Amino acid sequence: MGTYRSGYNLTSKPRQNGDNVTFHEPSTAASVLAGDTAGITVDRPRVIVDVNLLLIREKEILLGRRKGGFADGYYSLPAGHLELGEPVVAALIREAHEELGIDIESDDARFVQVMHNSYGIGRLAFFFEVKKWSGQARNLEPHKCEDIRWFPLNALPEQMVPHIRDAIGHYIEHGDACLTLYGW
Repeated sequence: MGTYRSGYNLTSKPRQNGDNVTFHEPSTAASVLAGDTAGITVDRPRVIVDVNLLLIREKEILLGRRKGGFADGYYSLPAGHLELGEPVVAALIREAHEELGIDIESDDARFVQVMHNSYGIGRLAFFFEVKKWSGQARNLEPHKCEDIRWFPLNALPEQMVPHIRDAIGHYIEHGDACLTLYGW
């Protein structure tokens, strides 16, 4: 039996399994933030991770019209990027508070979809349905979002970010948690 080295954090304490193979624990976000970059390589794909909020009120969904930058003038879901060391549900809760001023309990966020999108260097977009929150949704990022508006799920605006339209369409049609692909 040889020794397996994962390529991650080779400075960590090795573990032995029953077959006498040594494994090294991978780096964690905390260890990377502390400066341990063992195992961080450029030869493996890297993707951007977003969280997307399907805020549902009866049979309506909240959308915002983007302002400046990507998809300027197109409607999209309230969304944001995952920060290093942040779980996806925590990112969703943070983004909802930062962008809309609402508070969401983690138990009220139901995972409905992850989309692997070919845009740019690749993205993984997590979608969560939320039907219960506290506070009144309002546009707290007017420099990024022209307006927010409730739309009937069966009458979405014509000018929408295409992959967001696909994600909402899948949510309406299927509703169950799933993996979808876009642009591959």
